[in-house]
Amino acid sequence: MSSKVEDKSIYRALTTVNAPRALQIEAETLAACLRLECSDRQWRPHMRAFFDEVDRGIILDIVIEGAVSFRDLDEGLSVWEVGDGENARWIREMAAVPMA
Repeated sequence: MSSKVEDKSIYRALTTVNAPRALQIEAETLAACLRLECSDRQWRPHMRAFFDEVDRGIILDIVIEGAVSFRDLDEGLSVWEVGDGENARWIREMAAVPMA
């Protein structure tokens, strides 16, 4: 997995994740939270917004670019206490599929 998030789709997710919040998360921190390298509870609202509100196409691009895997995202659903919305169900399905 890549640890760099320069010029990546994760920046497209930031507009959704940060929009209504006074505390803004940066791309590097969002990526670390998605990979579960950071589990600071202050980012919980941002992470819930990521899983519930970010477009699936953006999530897929983030995975394809190597910032995070579907397995990471699947584990993150529990860590960040995300509900069972459409994106969560889709992530679980994708995590069960072997990726080349």
